[in-house]
Amino acid sequence: YQSEQHVRQQEHQHHHQQQQVGEPKALAAVEATDDGVFARVQIAALREGRLELPPNTSAVAIEIGTSDRDTLSSELMPMLPARNMFLLACEPLVDKYARLLAKLQGPQSTDAFQALGQHHARGIILPLAVSDGVPVEGGILNLNVGRNSGCSSTLPLDHTSNRLKWCRKVMEQRSVPSVPLSTILRWVEPLPVELVKVDAQGMDLRVIESAGASLARVRRFSLEVVSDDCAGLYVGQPKCSQAHLRMGLRDRGHLSGQG
Repeated sequence: YQSEQHVRQQEHQHHHQQQQVGEPKALAAVEATDDGVFARVQIAALREGRLELPPNTSAVAIEIGTSDRDTLSSELMPMLPARNMFLLACEPLVDKYARLLAKLQGPQSTDAFQALGQHHARGIILPLAVSDGVPVEGGILNLNVGRNSGCSSTLPLDHTSNRLKWCRKVMEQRSVPSVPLSTILRWVEPLPVELVKVDAQGMDLRVIESAGASLARVRRFSLEVVSDDCAGLYVGQPKCSQAHLRMGLRDRGHLSGQG
């Protein structure tokens, strides 16, 4: 004979074991800690694990680290009206992300509907960092936000550098969600990727490397590296010759030098 309480305890234990093995653990919608408030929000729509792209899309361009100027949405997309290109952008600074969303319809668009994440008629932007999956794939990274926001990086500043004029001051540190480039590429399968443009402040090479075998789907990519005769800005930032050595970039893509 088993008491009703004992049976309930067994059922609860069995359910807990099933949940651990077969179901994802539920995440808190809002969490407040001693140093921040964090919210779980939807940032894009997926269908069967893929982004919903316009039906006439033939290729994709990806921009990692858009900031809010010199973006592919303003420089590349107007040049390709008949190419059926779709733009997927990632920007972890939420103020820059919000500004690019706001540009789509302009200041007179009060109360107008705007599709989730849409920052261009043929593009969406996600408030994400793209990283090499260290320490955890899809983990939270610390972003050092500079007074000049273009200097913001998940890498620490190299305070011995002689090139810190615009990047010396870190204003705050933010926790930002991240995914590897291989995940971004999976979301746009099976389409070819015409271009990946990376501006990740010292992390550019590691972002490209995070694509893994999926890099074969990328026709061209552009990233910043430091010339061998220049000092870097960040601890662990690779030089141009290191980038060539690690990836054979002479044959794979295009290098844009930095300083």
